[in-house]
Amino acid sequence: MDIDEMCNKLIDLQKNDDFLVRIIYGCVIASVVDKFK
Repeated sequence: MDIDEMCNKLIDLQKNDDFLVRIIYGCVIASVVDKFK
């Protein structure tokens, strides 16, 4: 499972939960970093 797929799954699960929001931001940052590798 790649980063984008993981992000989409997490976004589907999100229900304004701070913990999930943090995970999603981390996920977005990770995918951006991955693109610049």
